[in-house]
Amino acid sequence: ISADTILVAHEKVGKTKTGIDSISIHDSDRTLLLVGPEGGFSESEISDLTDKGVELVSLGPNRLRAETAAIAFM
Repeated sequence: ISADTILVAHEKVGKTKTGIDSISIHDSDRTLLLVGPEGGFSESEISDLTDKGVELVSLGPNRLRAETAAIAFM
């Protein structure tokens, strides 16, 4: 996958992690937004993603349905 920025929504992102509203994405950036299945990503999947430099972001304090999370990313 080729992207300048890869973000994944994760419900367990703490207050020390990045909120989606503080991400700076430039118009020229190719950005990939990952939304997990209804049950969320497994810890193993999250570990693999962060090992590859993917940034975890919070979409807020509530767990969202997959289709709602995709809209919230926008």
